[in-house]
Amino acid sequence: MRVQVKCSCGWEFMAEAGPVGRTLQCPECGQALSAPDAPGATAGPAPGAPAGVASQPPQSPMAPPPAGQFMDASWVSPGTYVATPKPPAGLAVTSMVCGIVSLLGCPCCIAPLGIVIGTVAVVLGAISLAKKRGGRGMAIAGVVTGAVGIVISLGFLSLQLAGFPGSMFTPGAGPGPATWPAATVSSGGPSLPGEAPDLMTGDEVTEALTGPLDLPRNAAKAEAELRMALLSYPRRGQDPLELYECVQMFRRYLARSGLSAPADAEHAEMFRTAGDELIDLVLADYRKAGQLEQDGDWAKAEKAYGKMLEYLPDGGGLVAENVRSRRDWCKYRRQKAENEVEEPGVYQFEE
Repeated sequence: MRVQVKCSCGWEFMAEAGPVGRTLQCPECGQALSAPDAPGATAGPAPGAPAGVASQPPQSPMAPPPAGQFMDASWVSPGTYVATPKPPAGLAVTSMVCGIVSLLGCPCCIAPLGIVIGTVAVVLGAISLAKKRGGRGMAIAGVVTGAVGIVISLGFLSLQLAGFPGSMFTPGAGPGPATWPAATVSSGGPSLPGEAPDLMTGDEVTEALTGPLDLPRNAAKAEAELRMALLSYPRRGQDPLELYECVQMFRRYLARSGLSAPADAEHAEMFRTAGDELIDLVLADYRKAGQLEQDGDWAKAEKAYGKMLEYLPDGGGLVAENVRSRRDWCKYRRQKAENEVEEPGVYQFEE
């Protein structure tokens, strides 16, 4: 039977009642006591032990009780500090990390991902603060950085949706294959094709090579252009570039003199002859390259268009621009076919 034991020092504790003479020890002062034989009895000092003097060294309050004694809260002395485990701070840490990523890593690359990660940072940080988890400072940092990351990502997203240059939503931009709208005779097309530029008709080629130019009148320059054209005319058959330059000098002479055709019949005949020869040369090479392109022989078509550019200089007008576009298109198709043979489904356009 358990009885309450009271020591002379005033400390009370529970113990098992036993035969008279059994010795107990006060957990407070360490005094040896004789076990009481009835409930409510006060334990006196053990025989042979002076009152208030411990018969053995006092035990630590946290030490286990002697055999046969009952241990309760009295074994922990008042004022003893018992350490409690800190609450986990995983939510706070995750919130802070997500906030930093949304603030620094995602807005300029993938704005929607920055919004999502920023929202996760705010939610996790709020939960950690509401439940009073550990890492309060990190949770607050996660909420703040996540909110700022959301605002920045929304700003980038609005610019992208509005077609801001370089945006992933800008037509033709992004990680996928570059797209190229069909080229016209006035544009020439960009350098990375996705679609074939338009072929020019014979009338368009004729107009571009021999049609009137829009130049300011200048009598002195007109006379100089005519003299250069007359000097170049005899050499026109030796080099296609010489033929092209001869026709262009006649055109500039007419534009700067305000004429639609040379007033001198001989000069008019020379201009008509050189113009017809140039048109026949360009159309013949253009049709040849176009046929190679139609047959799917991209390498030969690319070379054919490149040969035309040898006598159609960079400032050669609409015809030169269109030929350059078609050469780039054939180069793109050739490299695409070669890369698909080496590694199906993967290709890149080389500059």
